[in-house]
Amino acid sequence: MNSFLFIIPRTPIQFRTELREKLWNLTVQSLLNQSYNNWKALIIDDFNLIDGKLIYINSPAIKKGEKLQAALRIIENWENKPDYIIRFDDDDIISQ
Repeated sequence: MNSFLFIIPRTPIQFRTELREKLWNLTVQSLLNQSYNNWKALIIDDFNLIDGKLIYINSPAIKKGEKLQAALRIIENWENKPDYIIRFDDDDIISQ
C-alpha cells in the first residue's frame, strides 16, 4: 500500500483571520475524512505536536518556500520516507 505525505505550510499566526481559521478547520477535516488510511500530514506551524496523522513542526520561517524547505529537510532525515509527497495549502480541501 502506497504511503502519502501532505506537506502543509501554515499561514503565519500574525496573518491568520477568522476566515483563514475556518478554512484551516475544513482542510484538516477533509484530510481526516479520507477513506484511504496510509497518509500523514507534516504541518509547518509555530508549535510542535503529534496528533494522530497530523505532525505539527515548529518553524520560525515566514515565507511559504522557507517552510517547504524546512519540511523537506525533516523528511530527508526520516528512515521510512513516503512513496508520494503532496504539497497542500492550509486552505485546500480534498474530497474522499
